[in-house]
Amino acid sequence: MISILKRSSRSLLVLAALTAAAACSDTGGIVDPSGAASTTKTSTPPPGGTATSYICGSLYSSSYIISPYCTGGPFGGFQSTSGTGYQSNITIQFSSPVSYVSISALDPDYSGNYMVAYDAYGNWLGQVSFQGDNSPGNFTSDTRSISASGIKSVVLVPDPLDYVAYDNLYAY
Repeated sequence: MISILKRSSRSLLVLAALTAAAACSDTGGIVDPSGAASTTKTSTPPPGGTATSYICGSLYSSSYIISPYCTGGPFGGFQSTSGTGYQSNITIQFSSPVSYVSISALDPDYSGNYMVAYDAYGNWLGQVSFQGDNSPGNFTSDTRSISASGIKSVVLVPDPLDYVAYDNLYAY
């Protein structure tokens, strides 16, 4: 009886999550590590190109939440919006405070890409800039880190004119 109840409850939770995901816009779905509930968007290919499939929403893990969160970009990793256009801020909230956060920016072309760390009360703890190469179309990556006591969240801020993705999140 207990296993049937658990299975039934689990089905209801998945159904509720799928319903919530279906009600979201292209970038507002729910993505969990099992991929049980998500929204998928296929972008319109550029002339001579091919379509790319994106999964967009928020990523939930036991250690952090990343929002917004889209996968499927040409550089791999994750980004804020599907496609290769301008990106918006991404917030990473940690379930417990950490003292170190490192992440790689994929193809930072301009100098306005940076990461800001905050404590549980929203107080600024530190900021680092990703090194841009000033060469759109020439792939590079840059890994930066912030060390501070009590980091509860970081915000990844892209340059307003840049397309950038992120990968290799590491925190402790």
